[in-house]
Amino acid sequence: MFSSQYNSEKLILAGKINHRWNNIGAFAPEGKFATEGWYMQSSYQLLPQLQATVRYDVIYVDKDDKKGEGAAQFGFPRHSAFTNDWMLGLRWDISASSIFRADYHHIQGTAILSQTDNSDWQLTTQDAGSS
Repeated sequence: MFSSQYNSEKLILAGKINHRWNNIGAFAPEGKFATEGWYMQSSYQLLPQLQATVRYDVIYVDKDDKKGEGAAQFGFPRHSAFTNDWMLGLRWDISASSIFRADYHHIQGTAILSQTDNSDWQLTTQDAGSS
């Protein structure tokens, strides 16, 4: 994992890359694959108590199969193997001890969904919508 952040008076730039090697036996070609995720984020102080943020976040369960073709071979939807997430957010510092934060996400793919809460993958859709 590698992460970096730059802070100035009004601007924050941040990013992280995560690379994980997996060995799960017969569930993948040769039983090994690498999971990759990364994000880039920028925040800007619009006013002394108001900050805007934009972030792009990506996760690939198998970095060499970004379209989920391997997942489809095992009966899972292709979209269960990746997630692409655009986020826009606002932070309002109400006081020194209270903030209000609102985020809008546009998400494609379902790799970040909990399997416990979404046990039937066939009921999920690639475009999870926005929240």
